[in-house]
Amino acid sequence: MVTKVEFSDYQCPACKGLDTTVKRILASNRDRVALFTGTIRCHSTRIR
Repeated sequence: MVTKVEFSDYQCPACKGLDTTVKRILASNRDRVALFTGTIRCHSTRIR
């Protein structure tokens, strides 16, 4: 079993782009991969 812990900001284009890849990996490896996610603010959503 592989556990992936991921922190991302879904308003960030780079983070949003990885979502498709992560979903594909999880779909093809459901019994071998666990995903835990958290949200952070990245450079594209910084407070001014």
